[in-house]
Amino acid sequence: MFIFDIRQACLSVFIATVMMFSFSTLIALEADEELPGNDVVVVTTSHIDLSKEAVRTKESWWPNLLCDILRESFEVDIALENGGGIRSVSEGIIIPKGNITSKQLSEMFPFDETYVTMKLNGKSIKEILERGVSLMPKSFGGFMHVSGLKYVIDVNQQPQLTKMDFDGKPCSVMVQGNRIMDIKVLSSDGVYKPLETDREYSIVTNSFIAGGGDGFFMFKDGKETWVSIVKRCEFIKHALRGMKKVSPGTEKRVIILIPVPPGI
Repeated sequence: MFIFDIRQACLSVFIATVMMFSFSTLIALEADEELPGNDVVVVTTSHIDLSKEAVRTKESWWPNLLCDILRESFEVDIALENGGGIRSVSEGIIIPKGNITSKQLSEMFPFDETYVTMKLNGKSIKEILERGVSLMPKSFGGFMHVSGLKYVIDVNQQPQLTKMDFDGKPCSVMVQGNRIMDIKVLSSDGVYKPLETDREYSIVTNSFIAGGGDGFFMFKDGKETWVSIVKRCEFIKHALRGMKKVSPGTEKRVIILIPVPPGI
């Protein structure tokens, strides 16, 4: 577990993302945009690995933290973040433990995105997770980091196959795929319970994949969709600033079964 109280630290961020913004919160977010690049936002007790292997093929503590921030701030069941939305910085793919600056966070999240909440049924969530691992063992920007959810990947199984539209973009599922197993959702009593195919869950994700980026057309089935007006990078900076210091921790949210070589 991360060593901080996410709910307390993110309370002001959630207030900043509801439809009615307080004047003081808007001032705070505008101030974040104007801060110098070397301004320290948060301190980490471990390095951050931003390599493609770390963020596009497996669970990693930094994306876990970001997903936890989202789930707690938006008060939803599940948070989803694609690994391709987290980029390396000018210093390289490894950020040493210590100070994380505003400039580094701007480089990590360079795209002009916001956050989107919606309700999706369990079937669509399974399809989203299958899409994220469909190209494994190759790295893929659509690999899903999660909060409020756990799942197992077996890359020896059938990957999801999609039909392409006239523009060469995925538009529907041809073969469901069965690489994703044992999906469990964190319930209100703190217990992980099996994902229910027909049940609707509240989720939050970034506007890129919510809009179909990386072939995630499944989000079109979402209901009660709401789009935040706060830019993704500024949202993250504002949340991290309230935490001051963070420590790593992975919780086996994503378990990858060891591939078995052909013929064995």
